[in-house]
Amino acid sequence: MNILKIAFKNLNRQKRRSMLLLLAVAFAFLVVVFMDGMTAGALKSMNAEIAKVVGGHVYIIGAQKEADKDEDDEAQTYLDGQAVQTVERIVKESGIEAEYIIKRMRNEGKLIFEGKEASSQIDGCDFENEKLLHDSILFKEGSWEGMKKENALLLSETTAKALNAGLHDVVLYETETATGQLTVAELQIEGIAVDRSVFGSITNYINFEYAQNISQLPEDSLEVYALFLKNPEMQETAANQIAEKLAKSAEVIDRSLAKKTNPSNPGNYMFSQLSDGKWEGTKYAVVTFFDFAPQMVTLMRTLQFISFGVLAALLLITMIGISNTFKIIVHERKGEIGTMRSCGVGRGSIRALFIAEASFLSIIGAAAGFVLALIIMQIFALIPIAKDSSFAVFTKNGHFTWILSFVPIAVKFLTVWVLTLLTVLGSASQAANMVPAEALRTGK
Repeated sequence: MNILKIAFKNLNRQKRRSMLLLLAVAFAFLVVVFMDGMTAGALKSMNAEIAKVVGGHVYIIGAQKEADKDEDDEAQTYLDGQAVQTVERIVKESGIEAEYIIKRMRNEGKLIFEGKEASSQIDGCDFENEKLLHDSILFKEGSWEGMKKENALLLSETTAKALNAGLHDVVLYETETATGQLTVAELQIEGIAVDRSVFGSITNYINFEYAQNISQLPEDSLEVYALFLKNPEMQETAANQIAEKLAKSAEVIDRSLAKKTNPSNPGNYMFSQLSDGKWEGTKYAVVTFFDFAPQMVTLMRTLQFISFGVLAALLLITMIGISNTFKIIVHERKGEIGTMRSCGVGRGSIRALFIAEASFLSIIGAAAGFVLALIIMQIFALIPIAKDSSFAVFTKNGHFTWILSFVPIAVKFLTVWVLTLLTVLGSASQAANMVPAEALRTGK
């Protein structure tokens, strides 16, 4: 007896009922796949946008301390020319695939304009070579042409409002040099950037050479050497590789210890440890984007659990319907089951017949839901989103993206199939255990 062929024919006997069950499974699977794909795409786009603003996925920072300094003395936080060469050599030897290598000056300070103050992180950038930054900035006022001025300042919209300052206004920047001396510089606003998200106001920008002069550092030095990886998922691996190689010839802050000591923000812990201890030369810290924002990883995992919970809830409702439907099917087919049993069909074959029908329902329904989810997600991906929209941070090049991973989808397919089988197992066993004579009598 061809169980699969008979099972498929049985589904066609009650097309309307079978179609309703298929639609129920398809809808549940569609909702979950859509949630998975769109949230994963949105999170990846958001991570990429933040990485553009802060300058990369993996950051190598350093501190200098001379031999006559003890552990209580502050170190000068920058990478000298020799340290930069060492980092570049190690990155090359590690074979890390970086889409961009970013070299910046970076310090914290206070912007002052007409009695108003705003704390600010300012990055010194080589604007001509930082294409990534060009792509992430949308000017509300000003232009990149204006940023060619030596003391030009690119200000976020939020910071400009806090200072009540406009284009071409001159603001004072109060900060410290690399040696810890207080200094003040004049900056002229030549650009105001639209805050495309809550992260847009994190950083403001000036020219690299001018930032270097403010910090009073040598020409071949810098404060942040960052990698923007082709595959952001490899940032932890890349950071560990670099740290391990650097540790062979210099002091390097232990990444695993940082995660244990301050799991909520290991990046800040590594920064705080740069001056601790007594050493000579350069002490390094290798930090990833997720070290500053470990909650992003937690958020992604949480969303995965939520989507699985939604699937479970939808499937629970669907399985109740399937269970009741198969109870009715068994009752309607008593005579048919009795005839089959009288003709020598074994209990196992009867049970397998109903399980096969349920398997067809779950597999075809899940496959249909998967295909519909792909179509709907692709439609969403074609909708253009304005760069100044509040949703822009969740997009890539002005469009939503979606990402699906094989393993989670396969697990969900398997979950749907297994739950469907468990749901109909009772009805299938009831059909298999029927006494042929009684089934024939009551099924007429």
